[in-house]
Amino acid sequence: MMAILEIFLLDNVPMFIGIFISSLFIQAIVGYFRSSLLRAFIYCSSFLGVAIHELSHYIISLLVGVTPKNIFVAHDHGYVSFKRNQRITFFQMFLISFAPLYITSYLIYLCLKILFSTSLEPLMVFFLVYLIISLFIGAAPSGVDIKNVFLTLGENGTYTLYQFFLVIISFFITNAIYTTYLLNQTFEEWVLSIMIFGCLFLFYYVIKYSICLIRLLLKRLILLISRI
Repeated sequence: MMAILEIFLLDNVPMFIGIFISSLFIQAIVGYFRSSLLRAFIYCSSFLGVAIHELSHYIISLLVGVTPKNIFVAHDHGYVSFKRNQRITFFQMFLISFAPLYITSYLIYLCLKILFSTSLEPLMVFFLVYLIISLFIGAAPSGVDIKNVFLTLGENGTYTLYQFFLVIISFFITNAIYTTYLLNQTFEEWVLSIMIFGCLFLFYYVIKYSICLIRLLLKRLILLISRI
């Protein structure tokens, strides 16, 4: 498992932490300069970042099995609401709440790579700079996002442990595939990270629904035996 953990811990985590701190710093500037032109400029720049922030919540909710009800986006805030009576575990809420950070981080990385590695027209440079600023504004999880994580910390403990068990198995399978087929291949770091995340999600659900299928077959088998 060390090969994948090395990618996550050495490559991704420092980037996530740096963008998280930078995003909080920019948000603090917005709060400090309440009536300045700088604040007005940042508000004008924030809509796209806020939209991507909320869309990240929405997409990851679907991927982790939580059904969102609706999504709302304004120039400086937004939210995603969920259908009632859903069982949302700590693990699911953690991924949903921090989704804007890791999705936005990869988008910022990609924008910076394009900005500094290619020759662009001035209009494209302006757009990329605007997009990067907007992404930084919307990168950090909100106070409500972090609060929701702690609210689910003590709920559905058994199912949360079951989900961690599935994640660990998915890590082992993904790591085996990575070391066997991808280790010596040349990929961009962000492409490789997305491939690994994709494999983790894929194997998580393959294992989860395989277990559900086995349980269903066992129940039917036991029912058939009881009728004999």
